[in-house]
Amino acid sequence: MLPGGKLRQDPGPWCALGRIKFEMPNRYNVYLHDTPAKSLFARDLRAFSHGCIRLEKPLELAMALPGGRTSRPPGPPGADETSALLAAIAAGREKSFPLAEPVPVYILYWTAFVADDGHIEFRRDVYGRDAQLYNAARSRIR
Repeated sequence: MLPGGKLRQDPGPWCALGRIKFEMPNRYNVYLHDTPAKSLFARDLRAFSHGCIRLEKPLELAMALPGGRTSRPPGPPGADETSALLAAIAAGREKSFPLAEPVPVYILYWTAFVADDGHIEFRRDVYGRDAQLYNAARSRIR
């Protein structure tokens, strides 16, 4: 229990955030995270989160990010950083790995897109954004 009656769940395989959380500064406090509920990735509808973004392969993302030490050149983490990350995960303890340089993160919300085979795919608008865009575009046409 934290001050103010807030609850905090420790990291680990049983935690809703999984074993890895990627914090990124933003006004909505949205972050990327692992999940123990890997079966959710097989579902067509994936709007199960409470605002944050579940990652199917968080370890692969961590390994692709620039190293977390300011004293080393940019690029994927070296053997020391990789070993430290894997050791922290295995131990179930919390450890921060700050990046030497910020990495921009772009979150796109698409309900229609062209698939690899060239066909247009449509998805349910779970956030109700399409109507807003439609009305905005329609008001400009008049």
